[in-house]
Amino acid sequence: MSEVRMAEILVCGEALVDLTAARCEGERGFVPRPGGSPFNVAIGLARLGTAAGFCGRVSTDPFGRLLRRTLEADGVGTEWLSIADEPSPLAFVHLDAAGQAEYAFHFAGSAGASLRSSDVPQPLPDGVTAVHVGSIALVLEPGAAVVADLLAKAHRQGRVTSLDPNVRGRFIGDRAAYASSLEQWVAQSSVVKASTEDLAWVWPDEDPAALARRWAAGGRLVVLTDGARGALAVRGDERHEIAARATSVIDTVGAGDAFTSGLLAALDAQGCLTPEGLEQADVRAAVSFAASVAAMTCTRAGADPPHRDELR
Repeated sequence: MSEVRMAEILVCGEALVDLTAARCEGERGFVPRPGGSPFNVAIGLARLGTAAGFCGRVSTDPFGRLLRRTLEADGVGTEWLSIADEPSPLAFVHLDAAGQAEYAFHFAGSAGASLRSSDVPQPLPDGVTAVHVGSIALVLEPGAAVVADLLAKAHRQGRVTSLDPNVRGRFIGDRAAYASSLEQWVAQSSVVKASTEDLAWVWPDEDPAALARRWAAGGRLVVLTDGARGALAVRGDERHEIAARATSVIDTVGAGDAFTSGLLAALDAQGCLTPEGLEQADVRAAVSFAASVAAMTCTRAGADPPHRDELR
């Protein structure tokens, strides 16, 4: 690895290529677009002007080269980007009439599931003030244990830790075991963003809002998103309901990841991306900004989060 640039937020997880159904000269085809939840968060942060680095593995194949070029073009730190011989993970994306996405993943034996302990910084550089993890990378071994260990170490070292489980049920064999792991990850996180869909899959008999309130009782910031119905933000005894922005939806691919990047970028802009600072953050303003970022992402095809100047 080269000398580490001080990245303020280190995002760890999978990078993949979304193959989105499209018309190509009268034939049906698939358009390749960079994606993967953690990858999208890192891109979204950089476009919003927040220093970010990406820790993960990308393939030497053409899709992997596309992912690397995208990170570099958007100014995401790649000091902890590892190059792998395994093929790139793919996600075939099918959209319904409302632009809602259904995914068919191809991950077996791919670079996205092969993160090793030597691929992550140990210990974390002093300039890394926050670590974000989540999604498929927390489920598929052997890399899942590495990502979970990074989250635990960042928590012990007093960094802000951010979690978006972005639940993908097809990768989860034992729902009860996953629920237990998710509770542990939440306990190690300063900021948790989850969707009602995520929590309903893991705990179908529990009220997602009640879960958010329980997690927030430990002092962390918990944001629960519910698509067009908006978001609920809870911190201790605080509770904020934020309406979704009215927008013309092309598709919802990457909208949740854009929300996460908007939330973290807003907290950073407030100077509150420290364990102590989170207690003073203007939560309503941060979540409102995140909702605007997600709404703009829905107005264009694929995971294509906005730059900060577009939001003015």
